Amino acid sequence: MSSFTNGFHHAQDCIVRLNDVLFSMRAIALADSLGKSEDLRFAGTMALQDINYATERVASAVKSLRGHNKRRVVISTDDYERFIERAFTVAQSFGVPSDQVAGSLVSEALLALRHAGDAIEHARSFYTDTGKTLVC
Repeated sequence: MSSFTNGFHHAQDCIVRLNDVLFSMRAIALADSLGKSEDLRFAGTMALQDINYATERVASAVKSLRGHNKRRVVISTDDYERFIERAFTVAQSFGVPSDQVAGSLVSEALLALRHAGDAIEHARSFYTDTGKTLVC
């Protein structure tokens, strides 16, 4: 039980951090995509595509953990309890152990977050030749 408990809390922390990073990156890339420099316009436009993909992956992780896809993540003390209740409900409907369901949901969320991290790094790569760094 502790493995998916730790995984749940780790994924939840990553979701909050990535939402903040993506918000800042989106603002920078959007401004650059509208700028005067052709290199920065290209970098900003291309980075926005990766930022949008990363945002979708974070939303997927939220859905895995919470069963819904709300964009703004607010941490609540009841999140873990609702997660466990959801795992029990899914497990009962399919006749499988609830710890396997919980572990699978956490694994799915962590995979989505890894994909988001990869997309963020790819977005940053568009800035390597511009003399600017997309840092948040």
